[in-house]
Order: sequence, then structure tokens, then C-alpha cells
Amino acid sequence: MITKNELVIDAYEEMRVSRLTVKPQPNELISTIKKMDNMVLSWQNKGICLACVRSAGYNDIDTNQDSGINDVNAFAIVYNLAKTLCPMYGKQADRGA
Repeated sequence: MITKNELVIDAYEEMRVSRLTVKPQPNELISTIKKMDNMVLSWQNKGICLACVRSAGYNDIDTNQDSGINDVNAFAIVYNLAKTLCPMYGKQADRGA
């Protein structure tokens, strides 16, 4: 089981914003989970369907909720979420990756 929190923390680490440099605050984790849910939903609208479990409600985010994502698809979510978050932290995503 991969939790939503684990995917979010992995995305922060991919950006090199980890517990060593910046510890995301609880409100940042919740905001990032909302972004992740919306990102995966936008993929579904384009025909890319992953078994991601949506959050119960927009204001009822459980950071320890099972994401429903398997190991094979986790990197796609983590990497794309990190790219989405970069501007929030004044970073630019690597175009070569």
C-alpha cells in the first residue's frame, strides 16, 4: 500500500525539497494531495486511467489514505507532481528529464 502522503513526500524529495532542507507543513501536504488528485483526474479525462483512490471530499483529506497506486505507476505521479510543484518553491523543472 502506497499512501498519498508517501507519494507527496517522494515528490518533494524529487524536487530536492525534503525534510533535510524544508519540512512541508501539514497544510502544504493537504494542498499537494488536492493538486495530485486533480492532476490524476485530468489524466483520466485524457484517457489515462490509473487506479488512484480519490479523496473523500475536498475539505476532508486523509494524508494516510491508500492511494490505490501500484509501484509501476507511482513514479509517473511523483515525477509529474514534482514538476507541478516546482514554481511554488521558485524552482524550475529539468527539461531534459
